[in-house]
Amino acid sequence: MNAAAKNPITILAVDDHPLIRSGIGAVIGEQSDMTMVAEAANGEEAIEQYRQHKPDIVLMDLRMPVMNGLTAITRFSASFLKRKSLPSRHTREMRAFTVPSPPAHAIIH
Repeated sequence: MNAAAKNPITILAVDDHPLIRSGIGAVIGEQSDMTMVAEAANGEEAIEQYRQHKPDIVLMDLRMPVMNGLTAITRFSASFLKRKSLPSRHTREMRAFTVPSPPAHAIIH
């Protein structure tokens, strides 16, 4: 058994669409070096799931009800200072968003 299989990359998927979360889970499930440890439908749930599971990577949608992804990323950065948020979607909202330091893992979608 290789090192990646013994210690897989843990992932939290955050999206308000169940079909998207399911698809992400299906793709991750095919990878021997990754595992989806939790999912959430909004930013508030994401923060709670992160506290519980401490994943290596969070895949996060930016536009969600209750708490959007940008607000959640800001709260992640304030609460979990060892992590760095890096949204990958190029939207109007992202042009005004500066990712706080220090560096580490990614939050993307």
